[in-house]
Amino acid sequence: TVEIGCAIKPIRGTWGSKLLVLERDGNDFTVAGKRYTEETIWKHVSQDLKTGFLIEERLVNTPNTAAIYPASLNTFRVIMIKTNANIWHVAGSYFKFGTGGSQADNSHTGGMLVLTDDLGKTTAAWHNVLEQQLTHHPDTNAPLIGIQLDGYREVIDLAMKGSKALGFIGTMGWDIAYTEHGAKIVEINGGWDPYYIQVAMGRGLITD
Repeated sequence: TVEIGCAIKPIRGTWGSKLLVLERDGNDFTVAGKRYTEETIWKHVSQDLKTGFLIEERLVNTPNTAAIYPASLNTFRVIMIKTNANIWHVAGSYFKFGTGGSQADNSHTGGMLVLTDDLGKTTAAWHNVLEQQLTHHPDTNAPLIGIQLDGYREVIDLAMKGSKALGFIGTMGWDIAYTEHGAKIVEINGGWDPYYIQVAMGRGLITD
C-alpha cells in the first residue's frame, strides 16, 4: 500500500524521461497537481512493459532545499574516481535543481547545476537550457549562491562508502538526496555527463 507516494521510471530510461512522481490523493494519485487514476498510470507504463519499470519510494527534500524548488526531488551529484593506487577521490560535486515545473532535476529536462565548495556551500549555478550562469532560481527567485546545503558531509561520506564497496568500478556519479531521514542513494551513473559540470566550472575536473 502506497501511503505517501512513489516514483515510477523505466529501467532503461535516461534523462528523467517518462518519470512519474505520484502523490497519494484519496483512492487516486496526483502528478504535479494533475489527477491520475490507476487506469491513467497503467496507460503510462503499458507502453514500455517489455523493458520494465522501477517503482521506488518517494523521497522528499528537507524544507530548506524544497523551498528553493519543490516540484522535483533535488539531488547531489558526487563524482568519484579511483586512481591506479586503488584510492577513491571526490573529483567534483554539484547540486541539481529542477526548473519549469519538471518533476526531474536532470539537466536534460531543464535542470540546473549548482556548484559547491568543499564545505557544501554553493558557489555558482549553471542553467543547461539557457546556457548561462544564474544567481537565483528562475521559478522561485530563491538565491542559489552562498547557500549552505543540508547534509553535504553525510552525502560525501555515503558516496565514498558506496564507492569502496563497488571496487570493480573505476568511476561513478552518485545521485544522492538529503532528506529528513538522512542521505539516501537515488541511483549510480556510469556515465555522469562530464561536459556539463566542466562547462559550469570553466575548467577540467581531473587535476595532476
